[in-house]
Amino acid sequence: MGIIEETIKLENTGRIPVAPVITSKREKFVEVVKSNESVLKKFDGFLLHPAVFDSGWVYTPSKPSLREPMQIIKDIDGYEELSDFGPVEYAMKIHKENDLMVDLEKRLAETPNLVSGFVEETEDWGVANYCGAMGITPIGYISYYRGFNETMRDMAKDQQKIYSTAMIIAKMYPKFLAEFAKSCKVPRVWISFTNATPAIVGDYYFDKIVWPTTKIMLEGMMKEGVVPIIQFEENVKNMKFLTQLPPRSYAVHISRDSDLLRVSEMLSNQATIMGNFKVPADQEEENRIRDLAGRLASGVPKNLIVSTDGGEPFILTSHNVEKLSTLDPFLKKC
Repeated sequence: MGIIEETIKLENTGRIPVAPVITSKREKFVEVVKSNESVLKKFDGFLLHPAVFDSGWVYTPSKPSLREPMQIIKDIDGYEELSDFGPVEYAMKIHKENDLMVDLEKRLAETPNLVSGFVEETEDWGVANYCGAMGITPIGYISYYRGFNETMRDMAKDQQKIYSTAMIIAKMYPKFLAEFAKSCKVPRVWISFTNATPAIVGDYYFDKIVWPTTKIMLEGMMKEGVVPIIQFEENVKNMKFLTQLPPRSYAVHISRDSDLLRVSEMLSNQATIMGNFKVPADQEEENRIRDLAGRLASGVPKNLIVSTDGGEPFILTSHNVEKLSTLDPFLKKC
C-alpha cells in the first residue's frame, strides 16, 4: 500500500504526501510523462491519464467544439426517458442522436486498456494515479442535461419527480463508475459537486434532494470497492454533511479559495483533504505555498494531501515541467 492509500485511510505516515494532479494532451501524455520521469518521481502522485476524461462525457451532453452542455431535457415530462434508460444508456443514446460524442461507446470500451496499460508500465515509479473514472452527483447530472435554472424550477414545480429521477441515477450510476475505475486499475472515482452545493441550490433542496441521493450514490460506490474523490469547485463553508459517510473511505478535493487547514481540521477523523494550489503559480500563490509549508513544519495533519486545485490539473508539456518546482517547499518541509 502506498502513502496515498495510507493517508486516505487516515493512517499516520509521518509526512504529508505531495501530489499535484498532472495530465496532458491525449496524444502526448505517455511520451511527455516518460520523458520527465525523474521530475515526476519526486512526487507521491497524481498522474491522470487523459483517456479517463472519456467517462465524463456520460454526464456531459456536449463535444469538444461546444462550450456548454446541450439542453436535452426540454420540459418536466422529459425526465421519463432518463428514468427508463438509466444514466449510462441514456447518455449513449443522447450522444448518438444529437451528433455529440457519437463514438462514446467505443471510447469507453477502449479506455480501460489504455489506462491500465499505462498504470502497469509506471507502477514501479511510486507515483499514484489519480482516478479511473469521473462522475457527478445525481442533481449535477440532471442539471447538465436539463439546464441548471430549469432544474431548479422543476424542483419547485414537482419535487417528487426530480427526487425520483435523481434516486434512479444514484442507484444505477455507481456500478458503472466502479467497474470502469477498477478496469482502469485505479479504484478511485472523481465526483464533482458542480451545481449541487448548499450555496448553489439552497439548504432546503440540498437537504431534501441533493444530499440524500448523492449519499446513496457515494455509498453504492464504496460498496463496489472504490474510493470517491469528492470535488468542490467553490468554498463550501460547512462540510459536516460528509460525516454521514463511512470514515476513511473517501477523499475531499477542495477549491483554491477554501482554507486547507480549516477543512482538514473539520474532517480530521473522517476523510483526507486534497488541495488546493494553482500550478503554475503567480507571486501571490508562491507566497501562499511558502506560508503553508512553514506552518506545516510544526505539525503534520494525518489527513492532508498537498495537491493542485480540485478543478484545475497541471497540464504537462515538454516545456513547463520546471513549473512543478513551485511545490518544492513542501517536499523539503513535509
